[in-house]
Amino acid sequence: MKKKETSEGTKVLLYILIILVFLGGMYLLTNALVSKNKYLEKTKVDNGSVSIQYSEIILGEVFSRNEKEYLVLCYDKQEEADDYNTIVSSIMSKDAVKLYTVDLSHAFNQSLLTNETSNRHPTKASEIKIKGATILHIKDKKVVDYVEGKDAITTFAKNYQ
Repeated sequence: MKKKETSEGTKVLLYILIILVFLGGMYLLTNALVSKNKYLEKTKVDNGSVSIQYSEIILGEVFSRNEKEYLVLCYDKQEEADDYNTIVSSIMSKDAVKLYTVDLSHAFNQSLLTNETSNRHPTKASEIKIKGATILHIKDKKVVDYVEGKDAITTFAKNYQ
C-alpha cells in the first residue's frame, strides 16, 4: 500500500512540476516577444508635435462651419489628388477665404453622391447631391456659387489666387 501512495504522490508532484515548467516557459516566451530585444534594431519613435488638420471635412458638414464665407472643394483624393493639389495650395496660401476639402472616395460621403442631376442650391446637408469634382462657395450658410468640372473649378479658383 505504501508503494502505491508513493507513486501517486510522485505523479501529482510530477504533474505540478510539468505545469509549472509549462507556465514558466510561456512566461519567458511572452516576455521575450513583448519586451525590447537587444539584438534587434530599435525602432525610431517620432516624438514631434501632433497636429490636427481641420481643412478636410465630410460632405455632411458643409453647412456647419463657423466662418461667414468659405469654399468647399469636393474631389476624389485617391484618383484626382494631383489635379487639385495646385488649386488647394494656391487658395490656401492667399488666406483670402477659408478652403475646406471633401474626399469623395471617403465612405461617409458616398450617400451624397449621385449619377443623376446635381442639386445646385442645397440649403442643408441632407439636400446635397453632387456628381463629381465640385467647388461650393458658401456665404452666410447659403450656396452662392456651385461649379462642377475640373476646367470650371480651375477658372473659378483663379479669382481666389
